[in-house]
Amino acid sequence: MNRIKKIILINPPNIYKNGLSLTLKRVNIPLGLAYISSVLKNDYELSVIDALANDFNNKEYYCENYTYVGTNIDVLKKQIADYAPDAAAITCNLTTQHDMLIKTAEIIKQINKNIIVIAGGQHPTLLYNKILKNTNFIDYIILSEGENTIKKLFHNLNNSIDVTNLNGIAYKKNDGLIFNSTPDIIQNLDEIQFPSWNLFPIEKYIQLGAPQNSFSKSKRCMPVITSRGCPFKCIFCSTHKHWRGTYRKRSIDNVIKEILYLKNDFDIEEVQFLDDNLTIDLNFAKQLFKELKKLNIYWCAPNGISPNSVDSEALSLMKDSGCYEIAFAIESGSQYVLNNIIKKNVD
Repeated sequence: MNRIKKIILINPPNIYKNGLSLTLKRVNIPLGLAYISSVLKNDYELSVIDALANDFNNKEYYCENYTYVGTNIDVLKKQIADYAPDAAAITCNLTTQHDMLIKTAEIIKQINKNIIVIAGGQHPTLLYNKILKNTNFIDYIILSEGENTIKKLFHNLNNSIDVTNLNGIAYKKNDGLIFNSTPDIIQNLDEIQFPSWNLFPIEKYIQLGAPQNSFSKSKRCMPVITSRGCPFKCIFCSTHKHWRGTYRKRSIDNVIKEILYLKNDFDIEEVQFLDDNLTIDLNFAKQLFKELKKLNIYWCAPNGISPNSVDSEALSLMKDSGCYEIAFAIESGSQYVLNNIIKKNVD
């Protein structure tokens, strides 16, 4: 196998159901891919293609009731071929991206069957078996947290080291499935470098108005995550499976430094916290809000906050520190449904 030197990171196009609310037709900024770029940038030549954001206004017929949104597939194929990568990593957080994950992997193999194709994100993490069973275009799936795993995978491949015992990957071998379920969970999140946003089309995100939330106070808005995982096990949610039941948080100082990096380098005026529950550790959250007040920014928490994880002091601190909206994840008004069906610990 040729040594891996050039890697392309791809956020694929998407498929939208016709008639879908415009508030749901948005570019989800690929935060996970940006974190992956931060651990690879010093050792490899990197290029990023956000095929959804770059051509978000390009809409094509996909099939009955569904529309293809993003870079035309032939154009995308040429962009990848022109870069001539040794490996490609494709993110796929949303199930709606599944078809385009497979199609993107297929055109990469058409360009050069020797290009190593890797998939990651929540969808392939949870459905790795189905994906690998139904396609021969993907060489490896990174399971759950990918920073350590992808570095080790490329190191092993470049040094002809067997990957059979490498944690956190799934792949085919001799028509069988190799599944090393336990990923390398990073206990100290402060060790992870900030996302390398300079490689991504930030001005395109801002032009499109691409917050995780359905609206924002400022167009100059970017995502930040202060923690990974959730200690709860609500039956409808994929989070506890994706993060393997772990919950870890960054230091407040580390979070504030990242926000300052976004403000100073990209003139960001708002952050949207993508934590699964920003206020699980309420004392941590209150200290964070006190520090946010000094930054003069807007912020919100669009992924939802559990109603029983805040108090009046926290709500006041939120308001004073720039929060303009919170989403309460209530789910049901029936205590029976909460306790016995969805297993959500809410009164």
